[in-house]
Amino acid sequence: MLIQSRWIAAALLVTVAGCMGSKEASKIGWNTVCRSDAVINSIRDDRNGRILVTAHRAAHDNAPENSIASINRAIELGVDIVELDVRLSKDGVPVLMHDVTFDRTTSGTGIVTDKTLSEIKTLRLRMADGVLTDEKIPTLAEALSAARGKIAVNVDLKSIDIAPIAKVIQESGAASGVFFYNSKMSVLNEVRAYLPEAIVQPIGSTAEEALMLAKQNQLELIHLRENYASQELSDALDEIGVSGYINALGLADQMLRWGDDRLVRALIETHPDVIQTDEPEALIAILEELNLRKSLPRACG
Repeated sequence: MLIQSRWIAAALLVTVAGCMGSKEASKIGWNTVCRSDAVINSIRDDRNGRILVTAHRAAHDNAPENSIASINRAIELGVDIVELDVRLSKDGVPVLMHDVTFDRTTSGTGIVTDKTLSEIKTLRLRMADGVLTDEKIPTLAEALSAARGKIAVNVDLKSIDIAPIAKVIQESGAASGVFFYNSKMSVLNEVRAYLPEAIVQPIGSTAEEALMLAKQNQLELIHLRENYASQELSDALDEIGVSGYINALGLADQMLRWGDDRLVRALIETHPDVIQTDEPEALIAILEELNLRKSLPRACG
């Protein structure tokens, strides 16, 4: 009976550890089992023969972009990362919204920073074709709650007021599964001031600039442009322990929707570590066919 009790206690400890951040778990020798932590660990430490998939604005094939439904859809598909756009409301609450205005994606109009959270919550989100849904605009806190332990989050910083965003992330319990994108290293340095252990991801205009940014700023991840991506660049980044992140957005994704995967396969042949796409389901199928998907825990928590 005593032996059985010890086994039960050990199992409970491993489960709890898996729902903690990877750093906390590693301090006491527990295995990390949450999918979000496993994805971040893979970006940091394991670039061997796998490509992670990011759903751009989450998986919005049958849900509005940047919605809780689109995050849940990405989790259902087995996506590794959701990219979410974050802006601040008039009263300083981080919310998910790509555009400066509400006009394209919601039932409302006007500038995001001109409305309070209570006003924003009266709006409904639209599908890409304009059809109105019952989905509301999520706060960042709500999005992190939906993602925690299940999928990593790439926060695309549309606001350069970092303090309220960092505060939400610190309080969410999901910080270990979050990383950040902005084109300006100065903005990402402010992120580091609030969240010193966060992965930050600027973009390089050329291959040479990408390597320079990675080396000078001790990066773990760099956003690459598809026009200069190559196997040679990926190899050079691997040598300094940096993962490469690339978009299939635009023509590559459009061709994929038409059933032509040649451009996506050309991107895959440059051996990036992460591909961001509006067609995550189709991309995952191709990567599985090529044996370029790594087995990661599906969910935790």
